[in-house]
Amino acid sequence: MLVFITGIREYVFEAFDVSAFHYLLKPIEESKFIEVLGRATGEAGKRKEQKEQQIFIRTKNQGYTLNLSSILYIENRGKKVEIHTTDMEEIIEAYAMMDELEGQLGGGFYRCHRGYLVNMAHIVRYDNDSIFLSNGGLSLPDKEEVQ
Repeated sequence: MLVFITGIREYVFEAFDVSAFHYLLKPIEESKFIEVLGRATGEAGKRKEQKEQQIFIRTKNQGYTLNLSSILYIENRGKKVEIHTTDMEEIIEAYAMMDELEGQLGGGFYRCHRGYLVNMAHIVRYDNDSIFLSNGGLSLPDKEEVQ
């Protein structure tokens, strides 16, 4: 958010070229400054919420930028991972390590098993050996391996 505070009136229209939020001329009344700062802070918060978090995944043949919200879960397959997305027709296979992905994905994903990272936003319920996702279920292969 860009707010110009200046004593030069002539540049007000040039501020539009850089998408300025506001242009304040000196001397500034404290109440006006507080009002503009409050509105700018609110707008910055809205913009931050609207920006979808993403991760970049490179496969053998191409790269994908995925919205984290579109990932249902990630399954470990040896040296590869399978990324299951809300687009049921697409399972992305990539060379990656689960520990690295877990760090990149952040707190919205749960490592329920050494071979699975599950997007908590898609969990509708769970029991001792299964997690049920918004698209169906995810069964864990071996209870002893559950963390």
